[in-house]
Amino acid sequence: MELGIQPFGVESFMNPAAYLATTARHLQALAVEDGWKPLYGLPSDVEMPWDFRPLGRWLLDLEPAHRKSIDELRAKNRIELEQVRHSLADEIAQRVKAAIEAQSPEFFSTSGGHLSAEDVRSLRRSLTENCESLAETAVTVNALRQFIIAARVERHWKIARTPYFFQGNVEPSSFAQEFAGGYESFLALATSLSTH
Repeated sequence: MELGIQPFGVESFMNPAAYLATTARHLQALAVEDGWKPLYGLPSDVEMPWDFRPLGRWLLDLEPAHRKSIDELRAKNRIELEQVRHSLADEIAQRVKAAIEAQSPEFFSTSGGHLSAEDVRSLRRSLTENCESLAETAVTVNALRQFIIAARVERHWKIARTPYFFQGNVEPSSFAQEFAGGYESFLALATSLSTH
């Protein structure tokens, strides 16, 4: 599976319908068992197992509808991020400051100190593990980043790494659940054309 450049992307060589049907419920069970919780997800009207549908106009609407759902989700996330920035920024900054002081008591009072990459990773993990949303996670990581940058610039601390919050862009892929029915329909058409 990992031999592909994009094993789950638009250039994947795998059959997404078969992949989703085989693995989705097992991966979900493992994620729940390991304590993972989804922060958000793309909306989908398709419930597995999906019904085989003949090719038709509905296929042409899949990608635009999927892109629209992504755009709506991004807009919702931007609004939520602004709300968290306005309502929780001070509380989050105090929480981050307290966590830094607990790990390195001299951080805010001395110059020329040192934080290792593992120290920063540990701070980031402990601060974000109980965040209730992607927006709260982003504001928390950015607050930690600002404290670290200030320590470097103003107090000449040597800090091995600066935390950064990266939110990957979601792009349409045949591995998105709403595409599986369409993909299966194309496979059925290809099989029909190749056997007649």
